[in-house]
Amino acid sequence: MHAERLETRRLLSATLHANPAPDPGHIAAVQVGGTLTLGNVNSVQIVDDGAGGITVYDKSRTGSDPLFSTTYSGVTRLVVNGTKGDDNISADLFNVDTTIDAGRGDDFVTVSVGDRVTDSPQGAANVVIDAGPGRDVFAGNNFGTGSFVFNGNGGRDSLSIFPDVGYHVVFNQ
Repeated sequence: MHAERLETRRLLSATLHANPAPDPGHIAAVQVGGTLTLGNVNSVQIVDDGAGGITVYDKSRTGSDPLFSTTYSGVTRLVVNGTKGDDNISADLFNVDTTIDAGRGDDFVTVSVGDRVTDSPQGAANVVIDAGPGRDVFAGNNFGTGSFVFNGNGGRDSLSIFPDVGYHVVFNQ
């Protein structure tokens, strides 16, 4: 048997330093001018302070990952884009015009405008909620002067109305 001697080699060690990719489970927020766009929204609570301030609570964080909240100022328009899965979107609005696209899945969307303290309307937000395919549940009311439209977009959707739905509410199956 003949054995050939191999050359002596050194193995150098290396450590890779890369920026980790953002967690795909969290909300992606972009504000351009007065428009705040929220993407990849799975579980969120949104609060409009009535003066252009929007606080977004990302409730999709679980386990040891703390509840994440961010407040944005100067917001005049809000766009919310859900995921392909089942989403839970909740918004308490006052003056910020809002469009919500719940995406696919069986989504639960709760939106209210204004606060009924007196018999007169409060808040002026215009709201459009579009559901994708799926069994979506909408709950909400409008005590503002703006329009409030739920579009089912062909799924088997239902509208859950609080004791008083308020003003200018349209449900399109």
